Amino acid sequence: MKIPEKFFVFCLVLCQPSILHTLNQRQQEQDLAYLSIIKKQFTTLPNCKWNYKYDIGRSIVAALSFFSAGFVLIFGYKRRRISFGLIGFSTASILTYLIIIGETEFSLIVNIFISLAAGVVVSFFTISSLYCGYFLTGLLGGFLTAFIFLLIYTLFLSLNSLTLPCVIIAVIGLIQTFFTMWWRHRILIFSICMVASAVMAAALDHFVEDLFLLEYIEMKLFYNRVPKLCWWSYLVLSLWPLCFIIGILVQCLYTGKERQKESYIFVFKRKNTTHVRDDQNHLIRYGSDY
Repeated sequence: MKIPEKFFVFCLVLCQPSILHTLNQRQQEQDLAYLSIIKKQFTTLPNCKWNYKYDIGRSIVAALSFFSAGFVLIFGYKRRRISFGLIGFSTASILTYLIIIGETEFSLIVNIFISLAAGVVVSFFTISSLYCGYFLTGLLGGFLTAFIFLLIYTLFLSLNSLTLPCVIIAVIGLIQTFFTMWWRHRILIFSICMVASAVMAAALDHFVEDLFLLEYIEMKLFYNRVPKLCWWSYLVLSLWPLCFIIGILVQCLYTGKERQKESYIFVFKRKNTTHVRDDQNHLIRYGSDY
């Protein structure tokens, strides 16, 4: 054997334990994911028992999300940078927190700090560049539109696949993202109202029935299991279209009636400080230039 071949075999022998460990770890993760899916397919469905035990942290986040979503619902287009900042901050913080608590074992303070840092970074990009805000708002609005489409579809036909709903959600999300970035007035208002009204309904759902509607949507779309809705669930669910219609009417008729034109990237303008010489005082102090 030549020297390069011997070196390759030597490296392969050294790396074999780490490769086997990585493959074994991936197989264990796949088995855990499969067991999680099986568990959700056969677990007990949520019931209509009212639960008054609230977590302080989640309740504060839900309350802040409700009021910030109300601001976005009314002034979303007129105050686009603020709206994009709120949407980016809340989305990145919540997703990062959910990923961290599922994959790591950090303390609560560390989890909150990492989540807030991720939210600040994403909100900085959405505020400084409107294109990032358009993209994120359109994508979230498309996801919510896809959820509504799938909920209506499952009233007549059932979805017997986990892949099909994910593909439909991704495709509709990308399509609405393109429309939002191309028509940056009416479609943007539509996406903003869709996101804000959904956040308000989810925040209220946390206080009323501990996010029962989110579990209902997950079970119905991905696992083809339909828990029984409570009578107050319909009241919470009706808040979504009600807030959406209110936001559309207010922004189209009042706050977002006129199309605004502004630069899509922050431009820091320097104040003009050019000194204008007073000829009379100059002659008195320094005499003539000739």
